[in-house]
This record gives sequence, structure tokens and C-alpha cells, in this order.
Amino acid sequence: LTGRVDVPLVMQWNAFDPIIPARFHPIYPDLLRAAGSGKWLTVLPPVGQGHCEFTDQQLETAFMTLLHKAGPANADSQRTLEQTVKPGSESVPR
Repeated sequence: LTGRVDVPLVMQWNAFDPIIPARFHPIYPDLLRAAGSGKWLTVLPPVGQGHCEFTDQQLETAFMTLLHKAGPANADSQRTLEQTVKPGSESVPR
């Protein structure tokens, strides 16, 4: 992992994750910031419990945050997202 990204990245954790303890949450964001990629990063507050146990509403909020970050000011990033997300898909992949 280099921490170098050139597209928007949204991260969120479960607050009470038995697999990834909270002490690990800042490691990757710190790596991005140290590599100069912090402008691409949005960290949403931890929610819920379990491992990758997000509600549909939480997934939608994270995805809408990502789309907002990849808006017109970041046209290249938006094109990358459009190539990744298939139109007409009924849900966000988990």
C-alpha cells in the first residue's frame, strides 16, 4: 500500500467491529495523507456493529458522498466511477 490515490475515496467502519479494532481505523487515512492524497479522502463516522454490517441507508449515504466528491469539479474521477458502476444495478455491491 502506497497511500497514493487519484480518485475520491470514502471510508467508513463499523463502530464495534470484532475483526478490525478501532485502533486500526486511522492507519490507511494517515497513509493517504502522508502520501499527499488526503484531498481525495472522506472518512465517515463509524456506525453500527459487526464486520461490514452496514444498513442499506448507510451504504446509500456513503455512495452519495462518493458521487458528490466525484462531481463536476472532478470529471475524470466521475468517468472512472461511471465505468465501475453499472447503470441499472439494483443495489450497491457489498
